[in-house]
Amino acid sequence: MHILEDRFRELNWQAIPCGLAHLCPVGARSRWPRRSRELTRLLLERRERWMRILRSIADEAVITLEPKHESEDEMSSLKELLISMGCAQHTEEMLPTIPGIL
Repeated sequence: MHILEDRFRELNWQAIPCGLAHLCPVGARSRWPRRSRELTRLLLERRERWMRILRSIADEAVITLEPKHESEDEMSSLKELLISMGCAQHTEEMLPTIPGIL
C-alpha cells in the first residue's frame, strides 16, 4: 500500500493510464462507447474517491475506484454501477487500459 502525502489530495485529478479491474465494454467492443465515457465522467466529477492499484501491466495499472459515499443508499462501486446501467460487463480477466475509458 502506498500512502500519498496530504498535499496530493489538493491537486486536481490527472490522467493515469489504467483499467478498472474485472470490467470491460458490453459485447465484443474494443473501445468504450461515448455514452459510457460520458456517464463515468459525470459520476466522478468533483467527487472524492479512493483508488486502489491491484496490479501493474507494462506501464499501466489495474485499479478499483470507489467514490466516497454521499448517502447510505449510494452504491459503493463504480464497477457495480456501470454494470447495473448496462454500460459495462464483468470479466474474469484483468485487462490493461482499453482505449477511450475516460
